Amino acid sequence: MGPGTWFGADAGDNGQNGAAKTYSFVPLSGVNTKKRPRRRFDEIERLYVCNWGDCEKAYGTLNHLNAHVNMQKHGPKRHPSEFKEMRKEWRRQKKAEEEAAKQAAAAFQQEQQQQSQQMHHQNQFQLCDPILNNMQHGHPLSMHPLGHHQHQPHQLPHPHAHPNQYHHHSQQGMQSQHHHQHPMGF
Repeated sequence: MGPGTWFGADAGDNGQNGAAKTYSFVPLSGVNTKKRPRRRFDEIERLYVCNWGDCEKAYGTLNHLNAHVNMQKHGPKRHPSEFKEMRKEWRRQKKAEEEAAKQAAAAFQQEQQQQSQQMHHQNQFQLCDPILNNMQHGHPLSMHPLGHHQHQPHQLPHPHAHPNQYHHHSQQGMQSQHHHQHPMGF
């Protein structure tokens, strides 16, 4: 038999008959199937402190504190009424921290939104003014009027030069460019 089955005697015959009955335990769906995630050690807020002598133990729940008090014989069981004011103060602090975190998140989001709007505005400005856009990105229109007289590294050969004069250099250039050719043959 699989897991969740149990063999036992029927309650009516008190085990004298020896007949075995099969009981099947089927978990009920939807009842407490989603468990709360366990808090890590450093996440536990230790609010419930043992005040016995020089004991400095503190626990995250009153149940844990009372287990400690009972096991170590550190006085009588502690009651929730002892910690009522402490819990109120803790809730107040927690609420203030959450509010501060919300405000910080809202301020950060607003700052991000402003930066996004500034970037969007700059992009729109560049699209609206193509001459300014080209000047910012090094377009030939942005060069100095006498800039065309400057030496260009990839100049074409002089138009009156002999065609075979540059043949050797152009072959080397073609070989080095062959490895970076466009897949469509362009």
